Amino acid sequence: MIFLVGNFGVGKSTLLDREVISNKGIFQEIEPNLFVLGKTTVGADSLSSMKKQDVINRIINNKDKNIIICGVYYQQLADVQRLKFFFDIVIVYLKTSFENNKKRIESRGRQINKQTFLLKNKSMVSMIKKSQADCLRIFVIDNNKPKDAVRNEFDKILLEVLYEKG
Repeated sequence: MIFLVGNFGVGKSTLLDREVISNKGIFQEIEPNLFVLGKTTVGADSLSSMKKQDVINRIINNKDKNIIICGVYYQQLADVQRLKFFFDIVIVYLKTSFENNKKRIESRGRQINKQTFLLKNKSMVSMIKKSQADCLRIFVIDNNKPKDAVRNEFDKILLEVLYEKG
């Protein structure tokens, strides 16, 4: 299982914006046996109308799948802690500067508050440090690079993680 984490609007969904091979309810298959949690490849935030515990239970019931979880609502330490008993978890963190995050969000006609950005980053860094202490694998991608470079790096991580799993 891969948690793709990063602040609001940093491009997590953009990395997963791929053709859907098949729709399996709350799982979107984007490659053979590689699924994005969500009603669309936008990610898990598209499941906000569902109870979180129901979604977690459905994830656990699909532990034979390679799942990518992308979405701010599901990148909490409690989620990682709960799911690590059922999955080998890898965290991919899109590390983005406030300036770059602000540009991305403003290009969509929205605003970002620096305080909110800093609080969310603090929470993510805390989750990552705790996950490192639990010996989970962490990859950090410099998300201030061009989108193609970030996508290439993410795709290499996917191949590495999926190849190791078999």
